[in-house]
This record gives sequence, C-alpha cells and structure tokens, in this order.
Amino acid sequence: QVQFTKAKRLANGEFAKNGEPRPKKMKLPGEPLWYRNLFPSLPYDQPTLSLGLQITPLLMAMRYKGYPVAYFSSTGWCYMRPKQAGAAAAADAHNDKHIICVEDLKKKDKDKDRRNFFYRFSALNDFVKIPHPSGSTANVGSLLSKGFYQDLKEGVISTDYPDAQEILRTNLESSYWVSTRSR
Repeated sequence: QVQFTKAKRLANGEFAKNGEPRPKKMKLPGEPLWYRNLFPSLPYDQPTLSLGLQITPLLMAMRYKGYPVAYFSSTGWCYMRPKQAGAAAAADAHNDKHIICVEDLKKKDKDKDRRNFFYRFSALNDFVKIPHPSGSTANVGSLLSKGFYQDLKEGVISTDYPDAQEILRTNLESSYWVSTRSR
C-alpha cells in the first residue's frame, strides 16, 4: 500500500535511486517516497499534512463500512472485505460487480511492493471498489471530497482515532466556508 522501499546505497556510502548516483541535494535521502512528499520545501523539520494528500486516509486509518481502505492507482479507493461463503456471499451479491480481480491489478500495477500487498491480503479478502457518486465506472480519487460528506456524516466512512474523528468533524463543519472562500 505505502511504498517503504528505501534508496539503495552506492559503494561509497551515498544513496542511489534506481542505480543512478543521487543528486547532490536529495530531499531526505534514505526515506520512503510517501514520507518525503510530506515535506514540500526547506527546512525539512516539520511535515505538512493536509486532507488533500493521498496518504491522509491511510494515516488516519479510515474505514469504509467498517473495513480498512486501500488505494490503487488503477482502481482508486477500495475496501478490504473478508471473503464470504455460502449464504453471506449470496446476500452480499450486489457488491460482486465491484470486486476487483487481483490478476488484473497485477498486470496494471508495476510497483513490486503494491503487488506483494495484493497477494498478501487477497487470499483472505476481497478488494471491493468504493462506489463513486458519479457512477460505478468512475474511480474514487479522494474519500474526503465533497461527494463523500454524507457518508462521513452517517459514519459509512469512519476512523477509530478520536483525533482523526475530530478532524473529520471540523472538516465537515467548515466545508461550506472553505468552498465559499475559494470562489
């Protein structure tokens, strides 16, 4: 899900990216890409975290219908539902059209860490695509966008962390003023 691979070290101790010598002023050498993206500019002492970042729902441990969420560039946001058998599977058959085939994702996704994530969890879980407010063919780009405010209010999208719940509540309450200011 999150890329934790670090840059390789060269023989002289410097870091390399894809076997290439690192630039003289590499931002936070040795740290994973998702972490480096939290520091947009110098000085690199304070991370900048906002609700618009792709990593935010993962850091907030967000859930959709009580299930953990995952993001894949080819399908957008999904949730991991345990595989069901028998009557439970028949009762939840309406979601089957949204279940993502892991083999298709393997072909589309070139990132080795993400493919390993799929395989590790696909034996026990189904990846179900979160329905987009515009229709089932669209991919969900952000769980914190305006189209999901009703789901946030109703608790369909939730988190277990009290601080994250407070952030979501504040975001919902101020959404009108944020959109008015941007106009």
